[in-house]
Amino acid sequence: MACIVLFSAAACSEKKAGKSTVSGNGFEIQIENECDAKIYGVHYEYYLAQKAVGGGETGYANGSAIPEGDVITLDFLPKDFPEDTDLSSLSVEIFVQADGREVPADNSIDISAQYGKAYHYKLSGSDSGFVLNQAN
Repeated sequence: MACIVLFSAAACSEKKAGKSTVSGNGFEIQIENECDAKIYGVHYEYYLAQKAVGGGETGYANGSAIPEGDVITLDFLPKDFPEDTDLSSLSVEIFVQADGREVPADNSIDISAQYGKAYHYKLSGSDSGFVLNQAN
């Protein structure tokens, strides 16, 4: 398993589907790669009540593609948000890094986030477009 590079207020990692490491202090969004195209990471931006709060990028330190089936995990802690923040209007936009460009996913992640929880999504598509769907 290679190291994921992170440039963000929120922490991030890669792991196999379904293995949550979330603690009561934070919450995580897991995105399983089901893309037909090679992807090299994601750039994400997150909002509360449509107001920008933060963002970051993930990808392997060696620049290699993220294998199909691997999970990109975005970990969020209280320090990633203003103090006493209501997380009921969290929205996360995902931009997929493929072929040297960023392609926005067709839909955002919109959740009423709660600390101690994990939220599961699947990313599918190709260079012509990517889609996020909530996993069962």
